[in-house]
Amino acid sequence: MATLIGDSRLSWAQARLRLGMANVGFWVLTAVLALAAVWAGPSASAASEGARWLLMVGLFALAQAPFDLVGGWWLPRTYHRAVEPFGAWLSQWARGVAVHSAVWSVAGLALLLAQARGGWLGAMAVGTAGMAAVVALQGPLTELLSGRSLRPVPDRLHPMLARAGLDPARVKLLAAPEPSFVGGWVGLPGRDTLIVPGTWLGLPDSVWVTQLTRRAQARARGWRAHGLASALVFNVVGLGLALWMVPSEAIGTAGGLLVVSATFTLWSFLGLLTLPSRARPAVAAVDAAAVAAGLPRTTLHAALPILDARQEDEPTRPDVVEAIFHPVPSLSSRLDAPTTPLPARVPYRIARNTLTLSWVCLGGLSRAVHCNAGLPTLWAIPPGD
Repeated sequence: MATLIGDSRLSWAQARLRLGMANVGFWVLTAVLALAAVWAGPSASAASEGARWLLMVGLFALAQAPFDLVGGWWLPRTYHRAVEPFGAWLSQWARGVAVHSAVWSVAGLALLLAQARGGWLGAMAVGTAGMAAVVALQGPLTELLSGRSLRPVPDRLHPMLARAGLDPARVKLLAAPEPSFVGGWVGLPGRDTLIVPGTWLGLPDSVWVTQLTRRAQARARGWRAHGLASALVFNVVGLGLALWMVPSEAIGTAGGLLVVSATFTLWSFLGLLTLPSRARPAVAAVDAAAVAAGLPRTTLHAALPILDARQEDEPTRPDVVEAIFHPVPSLSSRLDAPTTPLPARVPYRIARNTLTLSWVCLGGLSRAVHCNAGLPTLWAIPPGD
């Protein structure tokens, strides 16, 4: 698998995309087979359903491990983007898997009990509350996944924060070594915190001015909240469908949870195909809003290539590839974007938000996509604009 994905003729972005396609394809096929198996003859063993679910969580982690190894260590090393020795990556990966598995275990057991006692509505209430909890705890989850603590930003950034209209008390630095980590807003709207990457400390001021202004505009205009709400609605619909698909004889069993997980994985796959087309205009709108707020277009254009090089490093890409796989427009698209009237609402980061929220819906794709496979720091806050 590694040789196929890491073909020397491929760029970093193309190799990552091939990994994501293989990883997502694996879980989509597994979901189809799991649904067929459960619907063919669901079995129940009430005394051990919790233990059976925990076993399934362990099997998921085991099956995902080869993709994580390729995406988190082999590809970064092959393309000279590895920033830590293997032992450090392995330790972080093990910690990340433990955190993700713990959330899956608790979420699954909660849904198991809720559906057994409260039916479809009870499970929906638990799942929706769980997604809200993930948003509220997104910052602490990122700390756990990265093994780094949030800390105040350096004093030298305070003038830039002030110009962007940001309160330094609500902006925190995370010194994670992963270059693709771009941070973002975390927490429930109204109580949110902006996380910025420590790896940016050595970058030009144009990067800081650009991103702080963009993030401030995304929040102030309500676009971050709208993106969260839109992602929540998408996932709630998917969870409702997944719970409805559970056969009556499998309700309250680990087999029923497998149906929920498999169905929601297929729903997430539908989101991967359709939501990027809604997310890309939001990125362009935030760029335009930053310029409307006083950010010089030359400053924006100076910062974007630096950020692109640290993430996809793919200034241009075929239209069909961008349409299906990328919620962030290519660098060339952003640099050439025309100035248009700002929309009232855009679903900022909707595609990536659905991945984070899918943790409690037992979706299998939240850490299998090309942008974060094998990179635990990016599991709770996937990379973006």
